[in-house]
Amino acid sequence: MDIRSAHKFLILIGLCTFIFIGDMSLKNGLALNLSRIVFSSKRDGNYEIYVMNANGESQIRLTHHPLDDWQPVWSPDGTRIAFISNRNGGNIQIYTMDSNGTNPTRLTDGVWDREPAWSPDGRKIAFAGYPEEFNFEIYVMDADGTNQIKLTDGPLEKRDPDWSPDGGKIAFTVRDRRSRINVMDADGENRVVLENEASRPAWSPDGGEIAFVSGRDGGSEIYVIGADGQGLERLTDDFLGGHSLSFSPTGDGLHPTPRTWNSITSM
Repeated sequence: MDIRSAHKFLILIGLCTFIFIGDMSLKNGLALNLSRIVFSSKRDGNYEIYVMNANGESQIRLTHHPLDDWQPVWSPDGTRIAFISNRNGGNIQIYTMDSNGTNPTRLTDGVWDREPAWSPDGRKIAFAGYPEEFNFEIYVMDADGTNQIKLTDGPLEKRDPDWSPDGGKIAFTVRDRRSRINVMDADGENRVVLENEASRPAWSPDGGEIAFVSGRDGGSEIYVIGADGQGLERLTDDFLGGHSLSFSPTGDGLHPTPRTWNSITSM
């Protein structure tokens, strides 16, 4: 992997670091708790949620359900975990639980709700929801599941919400023949196209840049662009596609993390 920019970005962890864990997947929130990593694994036959120390030790299974739990993400204060599950026996919904796995609580009841993203203050959760009449749209709700508001509308699929560090904006992917990244205010207003041929946005901790994945050059690679749409830069060559991205909290690392519907085969 050829890293073209050394001023802020160093891809330190990803497949090679965590592949020894087994068949698992990680979510963008892995960097929010520096001492513990939350992940999903189907090592016991179906997807369950686990935590472990940053060095891979002390792995603890948090969920115990015959149906799947996955896409876990830490709350900003590390006390709760949001995740998705089909444990109701039907549609996939968003749940939260305490960091030790207790008090699982269902927050949504849509046709298909996924990709929860905590606001920086932990008071709200953005997510991609599938209403019956159209396609995935971006929603926001209070962290207890109340006051659910649809922020986007229309026939095109919207996915991958990610909050700006100040909580004022949300970046997301609009998918058609060509995916593109949009940015809007946290109330859904002032929506603009940031970049075409782009998906899976991730804000830098200082809010100045957004990383994303793009196939514009013939392969799935990591790029970064200023939050103002200026200064596009390609960071990788021969990057493994199908990943979400997450900055380290200090902004000096950018972590490619497997999307939760892709499995990793243990070595």
